[in-house]
Amino acid sequence: MSNFLFFLIGFWFMLFFYWRRLREDYTSKIIFSSIIYVICGLFIGTVLGTRIGYWFWTSLLGILLAFLVARKRFNLDFIEVLEAIISSFGIAFAFVSAGKVIFAYSLGVLIDLVQVLLAIGVYIYVDRYYKRFTWYKSGRVGIAGLVSASFYFISRSFIMLYLTHSYVDVLLSLTVAFLLVAKLYNLNHNNK
Repeated sequence: MSNFLFFLIGFWFMLFFYWRRLREDYTSKIIFSSIIYVICGLFIGTVLGTRIGYWFWTSLLGILLAFLVARKRFNLDFIEVLEAIISSFGIAFAFVSAGKVIFAYSLGVLIDLVQVLLAIGVYIYVDRYYKRFTWYKSGRVGIAGLVSASFYFISRSFIMLYLTHSYVDVLLSLTVAFLLVAKLYNLNHNNK
């Protein structure tokens, strides 16, 4: 039951940070409607993934597909909303992982928690100082989410290689990290 409390707190913080990140550019109705799409994608992806054993990746795919549908439906800016999703789901994942560490300790969950907290730290640092980066000429929003998610997936690939020897997870993590870094490069060189 107490683990469920951490889930609820994480869910509330996720909604709050998502709204806070987007409130200046979108109405509350659009913000909360779009996050409902994404949460439904997460739920469907998780349910399907638990059946085949890759819940993390199917959940991520569900989030991505639902985000793309919401983006099209509500005419959302890709990078801005992607960054809001990355930051808000990172907070939620940290709370859920903390609850699991406290009430059902395992080394894998502890590593997940540390990894997510480090990624949140990277996000906060980059979000605060990205305008000072001389190599990031565009100055556009989105760098913090892309850098922190890249960090997360690169570190995940090493952890999965070391702990589980799951080459599928390693390959998928490195592929996602590569795509995020490519998007960051594109964001830095396109001022559209």
